[in-house]
Amino acid sequence: MVTIAVDGDDTAYDVGAGVKAARPTRGQHVEVVVPAHGIGGLWTVAGAHDASWLTQEPSTRLSSAFPHRRARRVVPAPSTARPDRSHVVVPAGEHVLTVRYRCREVGMYAGAPFVDEWKPLPPRLHDLRTLERDVVLERPVAVAVREVSEQEFAAFIAATGHAPAVPGGRTPAWIHGDGTDSERPVTEVDLADARAYAAWVGGRLPTEDEWQLAVEGGGTRRLTPWVWNLTESEHSDGRTRFVMLKGGADHASTGSSWYFDGGRRTPDFTAKYLVPGFGLARSTTVGFRLAWDLPDPAGAPETAPETAP
Repeated sequence: MVTIAVDGDDTAYDVGAGVKAARPTRGQHVEVVVPAHGIGGLWTVAGAHDASWLTQEPSTRLSSAFPHRRARRVVPAPSTARPDRSHVVVPAGEHVLTVRYRCREVGMYAGAPFVDEWKPLPPRLHDLRTLERDVVLERPVAVAVREVSEQEFAAFIAATGHAPAVPGGRTPAWIHGDGTDSERPVTEVDLADARAYAAWVGGRLPTEDEWQLAVEGGGTRRLTPWVWNLTESEHSDGRTRFVMLKGGADHASTGSSWYFDGGRRTPDFTAKYLVPGFGLARSTTVGFRLAWDLPDPAGAPETAPETAP
């Protein structure tokens, strides 16, 4: 039993038990039961609030158990238009990719590797590792040579009235119409914002594999400032969502192996990004580029006129 102080006018919920937290005494304290070797949680809100999600089955609420689950990849929606800007064609067929990544607590594709131990230290943790991926593309894919710009995204906002797809967090600069004349990559977009833009122009985001194959093919030019790219490589294991980032950023925090990898990365480097809620997935160092499915094995020309959507 843990006693926690809260504001007297707030309503507190025991997230693990799915009920209102008990108030055994007058004042600003509630009691929450934390299971042995487990975790507990408290959610407080001011006034009345819809707490129906707390009545869900226990398996969908906060649990101290964290069993290994195989992550499933979200199938990207196909594109519906031809490329409308300079692009690189990634041919259909079998490809073998070498991928480098940093081993962190969240693991890579197969879930968290250190669930049953506390806590491994470098070099077992935070070391650079390499894996090979066998990739089969059923059709050729065109990948844009540059990120979507602030100017292009501003045109999307003006035409559709798009607001942040996931509310919360800091208000992104583009909501105020900033960057309408800028060719810099648009940032402060989350996966849903990027997908909304891509659907508007009839494209989609490239998968991490398509992104890497396109850049390793030498056809994409690097812009300044360089930003991490969201990819259409979203996975879910039923508890967490994550997406793979490619590219790197000009910013790099130094001094500790605990810091996220920064700087401009080689095309083979992949970063696993856990997708948080409450609008916290938008970052000033994360943008995106587009891709299109090509209808015939012969593909399309390697370049197309760069025109505004």
